Parts: sequence; C-alpha cells; structure tokens
Amino acid sequence: MDRKIIYIGDPMCSWCYGFKPELNKALESIGPDYGFEMIMGGLKPYAQSPMDENLITFLKGHWKEVSTATGQPFKYALLERKDFYYDSEVPSRAVLAVRELLPEKEFEFFQHIQHAFYAENQDTNRPDTYLRILDEMGISAKDRFLEKFSSILLKDKTRAEFMRVREMGVSGFPALLLNDNGSLKRIGSGYAKADLIVAKIRQCGRL
Repeated sequence: MDRKIIYIGDPMCSWCYGFKPELNKALESIGPDYGFEMIMGGLKPYAQSPMDENLITFLKGHWKEVSTATGQPFKYALLERKDFYYDSEVPSRAVLAVRELLPEKEFEFFQHIQHAFYAENQDTNRPDTYLRILDEMGISAKDRFLEKFSSILLKDKTRAEFMRVREMGVSGFPALLLNDNGSLKRIGSGYAKADLIVAKIRQCGRL
C-alpha cells in the first residue's frame, strides 16, 4: 500500500494509553484506504534499578493527569512496589514477538498490554503476563512466543527499533506520521481527538 499511517508509541507510555480510544476511532474513520504500521518508541528502556520515590511521585501525578484528561481507568497499587523496574523494553519486545508470529494481532496485543499494565497493574517484566494476554486473545502459540521473546535476535531487533525512532527525530509519544509513497509527514504528536487527527490527514489531501 502506497499510503500508510505510522504509529509510534510505547506500551508503558501513559499518554499512549490515554490516546487509545481516540486512535481507534480515527483508524476506524480512515478505513482501509491506508496501511498501518506500529513502531515501538522506547520510552524508558533498560532500567538498571527499581523505581525510586521521585519516579513514583511523578508517575502518580502524571497518571492522574492522563486519567482526568482522557477518562481512561488507572490503578496505582503497582506504584507502591519497591521492587518494580519501570522498563519499557520488555513489553516492547513482547509486541515484536507477536508481530513476527501473528502480525495481524500486533496492535490488539499492544493495546491488551496497555490495559493489563495501567488498568490491572499486571507486571510487565514477567513473561506470564503476556501468556495470560495470549490466552485472552485466543492465541495458542505460547511456546513459539516464549522462544522468540527470550531470543538475543529479538532483543537486538527491539534495540534497533528504538534507534530507528531516534533517527526519525521522534522523541515524544504517541506520534502519528503519514508515509505517502516514501515521504513522511507528521500528523500529530501527543494526545488528540479523533476528529482532529482525521482532519489533519484530510488537510494533506489524502482522504
């Protein structure tokens, strides 16, 4: 497909989670005329230590801000854990594993992770979190998922994807771009309503 919407996000980006309903509405409105590609942004990868008090305080306030602005549900119990590593590489790698196994399920899996983390406070550092999501989605490829998820090759691919985002000049998430025959155009960055997203694409004369 010559025209494609590129969504750059991160499973542990709270604004990406808040943006989920509006993004879904926009994609439904756009319909099948555009392709769709996801790229993992690498919000906070490779954490070397558990969350400290400064990060916990920031996240509590930030999540409440996102919830107020978007209506998305949040739980906060996970922020009381002193042993939790806020590492977005792990869920991003899980998304890449599903992309390689069942690319048509990638976006749905990504959104399941968002809900599991923010609304249910499931531990994104534990592989069994992703196995439960696969069960919820009716996907039986658990062994193949774990094999890919734990492979050095997929870890390298995940790191390369983060680097690709940096090379694209994108540092904030969520971000939407339009790839029109190889020409990249920024549709939007950050939270936005669906009608505004669609209008920006229309302004490019693509709908």
